[in-house]
Amino acid sequence: MTQMIKKITYPRVGFLGNPSDGFGGKTISFTFKNFQAEIVLWQSRELKFLPNIEDQDEFSSVVDLYKNTQSQGYYGGIRLIKAAISVFYRYCQKNKIKLDKKNFTITYRSNIPQQRGLAGSSAIIISTLNALIDFYNLNKIDPAVLANLALEAEVKELQIAAGLQDRVVQSYNQPVFMDFSADAFKKNNGLYGEYKTFSSGLLPSMAVVMAPVMSESGKVHSDVRNRFDSGDLEVIEAMSEFATFAEAGFLALKSKDLKGIGKLVNANFDLRRKIYGDKVVGSENIKMIEMIRSLGGAAKFTGSGGAALLVAPENKIEKICQKLNLNGYQAERIIL
Repeated sequence: MTQMIKKITYPRVGFLGNPSDGFGGKTISFTFKNFQAEIVLWQSRELKFLPNIEDQDEFSSVVDLYKNTQSQGYYGGIRLIKAAISVFYRYCQKNKIKLDKKNFTITYRSNIPQQRGLAGSSAIIISTLNALIDFYNLNKIDPAVLANLALEAEVKELQIAAGLQDRVVQSYNQPVFMDFSADAFKKNNGLYGEYKTFSSGLLPSMAVVMAPVMSESGKVHSDVRNRFDSGDLEVIEAMSEFATFAEAGFLALKSKDLKGIGKLVNANFDLRRKIYGDKVVGSENIKMIEMIRSLGGAAKFTGSGGAALLVAPENKIEKICQKLNLNGYQAERIIL
């Protein structure tokens, strides 16, 4: 009987410090189990890809196509899987790892909401890499190296703008404090930063909240990268401040300082809004954050927009979620 290999990777929340991960900063992130991306792989005569609904190329009407693209985006997961396989093969060639001459059929399922800043694409890639490692009976790849391979698949193979934060936390599948400073990379021969995992038991009561419409973030061009590269002091200082949020947050988590954590979560979003501007952040995203705060929760983006992290005391979080759902948002307690 053909053995089926299944690998699951979960979405992530950028807890504190983002978006400084792409600017030599520091972040805290964690994965959560409300959603998942699963790769299924089994041996076959030919190398085959079985499409998912996201890879649909036949529609009943223009309306059907429109609805599909609005909910799933314009790209499915097959291209991500192909990129992951290419990067995996190149890694094995470079490291003189001999692969058995056998083929496989591969497919995927993912219910991670797309275009919500939850790292759904990298989840598919990480699952693919882990499935390939098992299929070829290779030794486990260090999570820090695995994260680099996942990043290579998106950035080099697919020319997608991406950073290490998502791939690191999904590779470790634990909450991680990440230091992406030049000094941290120097300690690791320039290959990766310093990553410290910690217990999910340190995290507070939280929920994930999604707006009724897709994220506007990214639709308006941001000049933050150009400003940073050209030495704009305001942006450079902001990225340094984001990093301090992660540092202070790590200490606050250890001391169970919920009030301090809430202040840092709010400050993280407020600084992002100040540096990126309301047009980039998006009016619907701002409305979502303000709604959460008006109900007594602290809030920031989980990633770049479309979904928010809600932090609140245990005795308040369910009521806040109920009120958000009544107002058209999708809010649910985070399962760690």
